Amino acid sequence: MKNINKFINKNRTTILRIIAVLILVIILLFAVKFISMATQPKKDPTVSTAFFIKNKDDNYALFNEKGKKLTDFIFTSVENIYNGVAKVTDKDGKSAIINEKGKYVAKPGKYNSITQNGGLFKVEEKDNVYSLLSSSGKKIIKSTKFDLKTNSYLYAATIVLIKDKYAVYTYNGKKVYTFKVNKDKEEQIAPTSSNYLDYVSVYYDGLTVIFNARTGKIISKIKDDEQYCVSSANESGSIIALNSCVAWYEASENVKFKVIIDGKVKDKNEECDSLYLLNDKLICTKNEVSHLLDTKLNILDADLTKMTYKNTKSYAVTVGNDVQILKNNKPILKIENAILADKGYSKEGIYLVYKDNEYTFYNESGKELFGKKYKSALTFDSNALALVSEDDENYYFINTKGKKISDYINTSYQMDDYYIVEKDGKTGVMDKKGKILIETIYEDIDIKINNEKYYVYTRNEDEHKLFSIDSKKELIKFDTIPSFYEHYITIEKDDKTTYYTYSGKKIFEE
Repeated sequence: MKNINKFINKNRTTILRIIAVLILVIILLFAVKFISMATQPKKDPTVSTAFFIKNKDDNYALFNEKGKKLTDFIFTSVENIYNGVAKVTDKDGKSAIINEKGKYVAKPGKYNSITQNGGLFKVEEKDNVYSLLSSSGKKIIKSTKFDLKTNSYLYAATIVLIKDKYAVYTYNGKKVYTFKVNKDKEEQIAPTSSNYLDYVSVYYDGLTVIFNARTGKIISKIKDDEQYCVSSANESGSIIALNSCVAWYEASENVKFKVIIDGKVKDKNEECDSLYLLNDKLICTKNEVSHLLDTKLNILDADLTKMTYKNTKSYAVTVGNDVQILKNNKPILKIENAILADKGYSKEGIYLVYKDNEYTFYNESGKELFGKKYKSALTFDSNALALVSEDDENYYFINTKGKKISDYINTSYQMDDYYIVEKDGKTGVMDKKGKILIETIYEDIDIKINNEKYYVYTRNEDEHKLFSIDSKKELIKFDTIPSFYEHYITIEKDDKTTYYTYSGKKIFEE
């Protein structure tokens, strides 16, 4: 012991430095983990790693995406998995809450009754004593007077009446806003609500509250006699188009429009008959003619159906029998007796013009591109590729520099980063770099998506195959036509139904 104390006293400074370094390393590791978790996008509540399969006895079992059976066929009814959980009912008629790992959040019989509303649950613990539970089973509210007031189709948020207040919660259980009940009204009407993707609009007593259901952040509060619904929004939520909510069976002549830009609300009433976002650009329709709105919400005179645009300052437009290219809203090139070959958004700012039976590409500065003309051509797609032909027989892809990036092909069909291509009457798959991933040797091909992964289904006479685009490996081979569902694939043969995962694992047969 004395030797140990002597060693510590002699090396105290060194030991303290080592401890300090270790503490610093631990702090850094936690910081990195925290930043990583904070920067990860929140999971889409409608997407699950698990799914239910119903057998011929009308009972359900839970499986995961790898094909593992998580429960037996013990449920007589199930609801949609939302935010990783779902209400289920077992063969004894007892309700429960199960998560996507097959574990009970609330076991059968724990509660007298369970009502699911998205990721939240109203449960009766005992006679006339209710709680609101989160997806993890945490109690958010416990009260003898407690009612769900949300529209049955709205899963993104939950509205509850508790005592003299309406409380609005996200599907994660975060309280967003509270409305005080207006007792002066002759007829008590609960808040009305709607949603567009993650954006929820809740209206009560002359106030619309618009918020993001994932984050719980309030985007805007609008005082008006009418409720405003989100009709469209860009990915970041910096631009949100609103219209006064009108049911499909009601007259729509007096619909009002507003725009939220960076949290600020601006009116577009009177000026537009409809207002929406397309490719992150605001579109205003007036007297059945559509126009772009600039950043100050001024209406661009040009008819949207007669123009190809990069933005409200750079675009090409048909004027009479001519095509004009404008930059900074000023004409810089006029092409006489020509036709704008394509209309709509051009991310690359490259315009395709048809004149004298030939196609020519121009950039936004009015410069003719690639030093050649084509007998056939399509405009550049979302992968910045264009399909062209110099003789109307042999087609190939070019990039925005005019470089040929693919062999000659006959036709193509795009799905995200991939193309179904045809050559000599046979089909295959090409990526956006022009590389053939699946050889053009199949009679028919289709691209399937499962859990954000891409698969290729091929057919040659009675031979059916499924390939992984990532690995290019054959996963499953069938001799009959398969049926494709969101989470699994089925084969009907000899009065039997066999279930497979998209990775090719056989998971169930009956």
